[in-house]
Amino acid sequence: MDKLKGFLASFKTLADIARLRNVLIAFFGVLTGALLFSMDSPLPPFEVLGAAISAALILAGGNALNDYFDFEIDKLNKPKRPIPSGRITRPDAFILAMTFFLIGLGLAKSINRFCLGIAIINTIVLIVYGRWGKKMLVVSNLVVAYLVGSVFIYGAAAVFNPAIHYSPVGLKLMLVMTACAFLITLAREIVKDIEDMHGDRKAYSDTLPLRFGANNAKFIALSVALVTTVLSFVPIIWMPPLFNELLYGILIIVTDIVILGSFSLPPQMNQRVLVFSMILALLAFLAGISPTYWGALGVG
Repeated sequence: MDKLKGFLASFKTLADIARLRNVLIAFFGVLTGALLFSMDSPLPPFEVLGAAISAALILAGGNALNDYFDFEIDKLNKPKRPIPSGRITRPDAFILAMTFFLIGLGLAKSINRFCLGIAIINTIVLIVYGRWGKKMLVVSNLVVAYLVGSVFIYGAAAVFNPAIHYSPVGLKLMLVMTACAFLITLAREIVKDIEDMHGDRKAYSDTLPLRFGANNAKFIALSVALVTTVLSFVPIIWMPPLFNELLYGILIIVTDIVILGSFSLPPQMNQRVLVFSMILALLAFLAGISPTYWGALGVG
């Protein structure tokens, strides 16, 4: 029993420092990007699964490294995180981050040069963000938004084969999903900075809420979220073939209501609900893929 408790405690520490929820979103984001991009072309299972695991590991490495660098800030803003709570030491968190990075990069190399290139760029970006993110004003928010949006491009890169002609419809859908993910993440990061104002101020950070005030920052975040909701209707207006606009429309309307409604909540709940809305958006795009499309892939 003691061994089981120890294992569960270690797993929870690993899940917390890697941000398991965000890692899973990245994993399924890669799968969604691959599905949308490939359309009626066959999916290479090893490449897609390998890319999904690779993206998840690289993100986990970035999250662990972020905790390593943000130790002092987290003691004020997030004292229950693994390092400030004493569940893992800073050197161990650093080693864990490097391990995640190396395994993720190794997997990317085994897929193709496109995935390896994106993986190297994102790893460098995560390291720079972890070290200087809180000093970069809105640039840090844009960096995180790029990283989230890039998982869909990463999925497309995993299945890309120059010898195959891909449907432009799939490319357009993948780009719409990428843009929506970029924007909603940008809004969420601004809200998260509002939540973290107390610790960020003591650490002499430079964020939108500290520079322009919480209310102005929230207005900017809400404006970005509004643009996201407008963009989410593009597939319905455009009506791409082999895409179920009804199922997509129902889920995306629910998603948009959740996004806009979250701004009536305190920042801590606001940013968490925005993460949930990303999951709903993923489901909406997957639901929009018609049975005909699934049949063309040989699924089901």
